[in-house]
Amino acid sequence: MKKNMHTSNQHVLSDEWFEKAYDDIRAAEVLLAHKEGPMNIVCFHAQQSAEKYL
Repeated sequence: MKKNMHTSNQHVLSDEWFEKAYDDIRAAEVLLAHKEGPMNIVCFHAQQSAEKYL
């Protein structure tokens, strides 16, 4: 049976976006752990992560 390349490519692309989303949330967590970290950047990375998961 021939594999649907379109579906396969979409799956790979979504996996790549999920990895980027995970990186964004980790960056937010690391910055948040530093009590004096810039909160606007923490919020930016958290928002970017959420958008990538949509």
